[in-house]
Amino acid sequence: MIWSWRAAFRIAMRSETESWNVSHSMRCGHCGQVLRVFRLNPEKARVEPYCEHCRIYFETAPDPLALRCSGCGLDFATIRFSERLGCSRCYDTFRDSLLEMITKERGRKPPLFERPAPSRAAMARHRLLHDVLTTASERAELNPSSTVDIGDRSEPHPASAGAGDPASCEPEAGELVVRIRVARNLPDVPYLSRLPDPERRLLQEFLLSDGSSVVRFFEERSPAYATVRQGARRLSADGSFEIRADDEDHLRLAFFLRLPVAEANANPASESQQGEPALREEQILKQIGRFEEQVLATLAALDEHLWFQAHPLFGFLTACPSNAGNGMRMSLRFRRQSDPAIWLAELAALRRGGLSVRGSAGEGSAIESSATVLLPVRDSGALRRIVRLFLRTL
Repeated sequence: MIWSWRAAFRIAMRSETESWNVSHSMRCGHCGQVLRVFRLNPEKARVEPYCEHCRIYFETAPDPLALRCSGCGLDFATIRFSERLGCSRCYDTFRDSLLEMITKERGRKPPLFERPAPSRAAMARHRLLHDVLTTASERAELNPSSTVDIGDRSEPHPASAGAGDPASCEPEAGELVVRIRVARNLPDVPYLSRLPDPERRLLQEFLLSDGSSVVRFFEERSPAYATVRQGARRLSADGSFEIRADDEDHLRLAFFLRLPVAEANANPASESQQGEPALREEQILKQIGRFEEQVLATLAALDEHLWFQAHPLFGFLTACPSNAGNGMRMSLRFRRQSDPAIWLAELAALRRGGLSVRGSAGEGSAIESSATVLLPVRDSGALRRIVRLFLRTL
């Protein structure tokens, strides 16, 4: 009887120890996150467990002797870790490394870029903004307590995480939401992650105040682009157009299109839940094509109206180097109504095709009731695949 009790105790203790070792080995020894990889620690001459975040951090730890940007002081290790640049000069300072990063991500080198010629009025507006921000910076140096350095942000700005965003609303059943997002930055101005608070507020006023050059441009372009200011953004009455100045880039534009779609086996003449005529695949593609052409024409005029950061190798410059080029991203969002297994298999096929698929809460969130698929603008093949997938999920 005593032997049985001792044997049971040893078995229980061994099981407890093994359980602890398994749970311990599944956690990063540095931050406690779920274990992803092992890497060699040269200081301790042994292999240690790391999560992906800590692995990137320790592999790209800042080197005091490393090359730094003359404009913002960042080195490439910090940029690689945060995936954010500090200013436009980073593109020239780390040109080869950034070209390699972008080429690896896109599978090809970025095409050569010709900057649209800005008008004289655009140059005058830029000089005015530069003088205003320079004056604000000089005042901040005299009164340092008024300056709040935002610093490097690896997480998105709270206002950009989807709160109040028209795209954050769940699509209705049988509805497809198309968004084209555009990022632009003004020359000689650090990106928002490196811009002190006083200059940041002045920049927002320059871009978003009633009667500003940006607001006047869109109001004169079309009545649909008339907006009302809500803090650091402006939103149209129907939620189909948005201007933001509180994200990582100076100016973020978002154009939205909502399309009611008939069920796959329904009568094409039927109507959706909103009472609007339902659309079939070819009609959807035509409407998205017209919507895209309208947005591109508007942007071409805007690029002449204002002077934005641009580079002959990288195109329009953005705080995140992966967005550089045309500065545009198209996404299609829809809701799942089919079997979850079929839904996940179809989305996995999209991922294998090189497309990004996100959940309803944005990057890194689980795909449950709806999904957002990001695709390159003017990629008609990818667009057609996603529309067909959407129709199959109804």
